Amino acid sequence: AAAAGWADRGVAAAAALAEPGRHALAELAQARIALTDHREDALSPARRAVRGLEAAGRTIDALRARVVLGAALWQDGHHEEAGRELKAAQLNLELLGAAALARMARSERRRLAARVPRSRTADSPRTVTGLTGRERQIAELVGDGLTNRLIAKGLHISEKTVEMHLSNVFAKLGVANRAAVSAIITRDRLEVDADAGGRVQAGGRQP
Repeated sequence: AAAAGWADRGVAAAAALAEPGRHALAELAQARIALTDHREDALSPARRAVRGLEAAGRTIDALRARVVLGAALWQDGHHEEAGRELKAAQLNLELLGAAALARMARSERRRLAARVPRSRTADSPRTVTGLTGRERQIAELVGDGLTNRLIAKGLHISEKTVEMHLSNVFAKLGVANRAAVSAIITRDRLEVDADAGGRVQAGGRQP
């Protein structure tokens, strides 16, 4: 109860000072307290904390918030999304060299994995529908065979940024390498081409 009170004061103080990053950190504290109490209201402050910390450029804190978000998602019954958040957080923390936080994310993944019911078969198809616009863009370029260096050059971003987005792609698609990403992109392209061909034929024209 005392911790919750201090977190609420932190949110109010940061809002009054117009400090978005600090406001997000206070909301992260609120989310962690709600998780400790096994309350259902942890998800909203966890999502806001991730968005706020990312917007403020606080990369490590944002990834720490994603670990809390993963736990909140699991507690709210979103088991697959929780797994994706935790895996993405772990991979990005490892890329950044934040070993202690990466271990925390990995431990949380293992703890929750032992309790998550299997709702999909192992051979369920993976799709790119859950990717953000930038993640989809990078996945498409990987599917074209471009290296991280060429992707970074073409998109005018750093290779490290490409690596971080690609680790999110791996986590969301449930794959471990570029070849698997390329295979999914190729499959999706073939499906799109097949659908387009079918629509053309239905309209009375040859594809």
